[in-house]
Amino acid sequence: AIAEILLKMIFINELNLRGIYFDRTRGGVLFSKNWKNYFFSISHSENYIIVIVSNFKVGIDIQFMNKNMIKIADRFFYPEEIEYVYRIEEKIEEHFYEVWTKKESYYKYMNHKLHSNFLSINTMQDVGRTMEKFNTIIVKDNYMLTICTTEVITDLKNKICFISSFEINNFIEIYEKKYNR
Repeated sequence: AIAEILLKMIFINELNLRGIYFDRTRGGVLFSKNWKNYFFSISHSENYIIVIVSNFKVGIDIQFMNKNMIKIADRFFYPEEIEYVYRIEEKIEEHFYEVWTKKESYYKYMNHKLHSNFLSINTMQDVGRTMEKFNTIIVKDNYMLTICTTEVITDLKNKICFISSFEINNFIEIYEKKYNR
């Protein structure tokens, strides 16, 4: 529900579009019923929900970087990915989450429509051949964020807007008064 509110905030406040209606696919994927020229993707981890809206196809993932997750690399990563993760001792956690968020963002980019699942993506072999462009950064010191898209997004860190719960509540009040009379 919060993600839908954030989407409405972006559609109304940033894109100046009104009358946005959402629905879900049978698989539970949220989509816009009436603004089909806009693509969006949603992710959440720990204390953050992230939403991206674009006029080109996108997928996004954010993950809190937790050392406990690294032990699953052997089960879910290809040998080349594992080698990349462990290549530099002090970058193991960062490299793990870089690979993981690339897999997830690509899966979302493909509208959750892969042959089996997002873990079947080999981020080391498929990059540049079957995969699109990735923008990966660390935000808020301990979160890895990756966007998969057809376009290069420059200066990504400065384009991220963090919204407080107060701003969300204020938007809800205004929205309900204006549109849900």
